[in-house]
Amino acid sequence: MGKTVALNDSLLTSSNNKVPFLASYEVKTYKNPNQTDIFPETDLKNIPKDMMVDLGHGIQGMMEGAAGSQYLTWKEGRWTMQIRSISEDQMNNTGIAKKMVEYLEKHMLPAPKDKGFVNVEYASGGKTVRVTITWQDGKQIHQLKTEQVPLDALGMVVSVK
Repeated sequence: MGKTVALNDSLLTSSNNKVPFLASYEVKTYKNPNQTDIFPETDLKNIPKDMMVDLGHGIQGMMEGAAGSQYLTWKEGRWTMQIRSISEDQMNNTGIAKKMVEYLEKHMLPAPKDKGFVNVEYASGGKTVRVTITWQDGKQIHQLKTEQVPLDALGMVVSVK
């Protein structure tokens, strides 16, 4: 394509055009946002030594495997971050996490009232990724979904004002 298109341009909605999907962003209001299952309960206070991963800047992550998947989870402030990949793909989840931590040292995500969750899921083969970034602001829950790489996804949310 190679040209700039306005946000609501008919080119984006015509059925015979293949415009690359960048991201979806939505805000939903809940009577009680704490009763949703969007935010996982994560206890990273006592990480076993054999599961602990140093991500830099004083941040410790927890690496664990379950049902053919490997997970790396860490917290930054009120945000929980998690990378999931298929174990047999031997993805460098630690390297990806370190890049995310480094990026977030220089760029601020929105401050969630209570909770925020960055979920990075690599499909089998590790060639495609789905990133969902969710945060609570009062009774509203913001959510961005994209298939862009994690640093690009973080950049999108950093730009939300």
